[in-house]
Amino acid sequence: HISLAIQHAEMLARTKAALEQEKALNTFRTNIIATVSHEYNAPLTAIQTAATTLQADHALLDTSRRQRFLHIIEQKTKHMASLVNDMLLINQAELNQLRFCPTTVHLDTFLAQLVAEHKQLDEQQHDITLVVRGEMDHFVGDRGLLRQIFDNLISNAIKYSPNREPLQVKLIGQEQDIICHIKDSGIGIPKADQERLFQSFSRGKNVGSIPGTGLGLHIVKTAVE
Repeated sequence: HISLAIQHAEMLARTKAALEQEKALNTFRTNIIATVSHEYNAPLTAIQTAATTLQADHALLDTSRRQRFLHIIEQKTKHMASLVNDMLLINQAELNQLRFCPTTVHLDTFLAQLVAEHKQLDEQQHDITLVVRGEMDHFVGDRGLLRQIFDNLISNAIKYSPNREPLQVKLIGQEQDIICHIKDSGIGIPKADQERLFQSFSRGKNVGSIPGTGLGLHIVKTAVE
């Protein structure tokens, strides 16, 4: 009887833990759906407006205005694609299906391309510089995870530096390490919020009306780990 009681207690504890994990996962998924729905509205509206204007008034628009509307469509589409990639990574991580696929990466070229992409999409036209020093050869990493890491860090630096402050991405190759610094002069993160820095859907109280999902640094931490 004692043995059966212990077995039942252990089974009950495992069942309770599984239910709590499932509850947390369901809450997380609900937050994901709500966040994506909210974040998709603005870019979808911008794409629809630009496309409708191009279709209706194409002959009346000069070349620069047509290019402007096309740029809006391209920018918002890339933003939505980035959101989808974020959601896929988080879902894979939650299901323990995230895989590490290492390959040789030329980090200086890799980051130069990323910086160029962010410059093209940066509406506030920050002065973003890339500084590379030291040895970068023989680096092996997962290109997809590296892109998630640096995309989120660079976009955060741009988004939270609203006054066109200069941004610097510095890559330093050492004997055993390659170190990357991403420096901005933005609004920073209040000390009280820093303990929740890597939690999902967590944002600083000073962000005001700056849009965001609160998933960026959680994704960075997940990808780094």
